[in-house]
Amino acid sequence: MDIGDFIALVQKAFDKQFEEYAWQFWLAKYPHMNEETFISFGDFLDQIKTGETAEQGVFIDQVGF
Repeated sequence: MDIGDFIALVQKAFDKQFEEYAWQFWLAKYPHMNEETFISFGDFLDQIKTGETAEQGVFIDQVGF
């Protein structure tokens, strides 16, 4: 395995870990959502990847990334 493949593999592992933390964060928010505040996980993931969200005073970088 060359260094480029190793770096790509490590990056993929970090991306999967990020998605798992995001999933857990979304699951914690889900019971408190209603028809007006519902956001799909895909949209939520897109928002936190671009840094566009600060939900109820909690920033995504405060949940263990």
